[in-house]
Amino acid sequence: MAEPTLGLRERKKVKTRLAIKAEAFQLFQKHGYEATTVEQIAEATEISPSTFFRYFPTKESVLIENQYPIEIVERFDQQPEKLGLVDAMHAAVTEIFAELPSDELAALRKRNQLIMSTPDLRAAYMEHLFGLMTMIASKAARRSNGSEDSLEIRTFAWVMQGVLTAASTQWTENSDITIIEAFDRAFAVIAEISVRK
Repeated sequence: MAEPTLGLRERKKVKTRLAIKAEAFQLFQKHGYEATTVEQIAEATEISPSTFFRYFPTKESVLIENQYPIEIVERFDQQPEKLGLVDAMHAAVTEIFAELPSDELAALRKRNQLIMSTPDLRAAYMEHLFGLMTMIASKAARRSNGSEDSLEIRTFAWVMQGVLTAASTQWTENSDITIIEAFDRAFAVIAEISVRK
């Protein structure tokens, strides 16, 4: 079934959101995150500051809001039911990042580097991860017919969040490893731990 085509208004909103993110990132790289203001981002994008805040609630949300976590959770939910929870998550992240072109991966690495090197952004990102953990728990509960409030599901969600964060950090800091290799190694650690007696 084909996805519905976006109308003109929706396409303009998407275009504006992407433009804000692109201009903001250029300014962050040029002047530093702390020294860049919302007013500067708005001016570079040729919008008003009030329009900026209709798209992003805060300056840091331009970087923190990221489509990939949501896509990972959705792809996790779409995996064959025969896959266990860990294997389904591994398959989901592999599919998502194997599909990304090299320029998009390069942009993602630079974004991650900026977040990791900026204390305010790191703190905001950690808050963002709590929301991602909640989404993982909800989908894991559905797949396993469990409760997202149970210790088992919460543990799985936090472990998966840790795996995704550890692999992403390793890839961001080391240019000699691909993001797929980082995820494979992180999931291999989980597999090794699970079979230890």
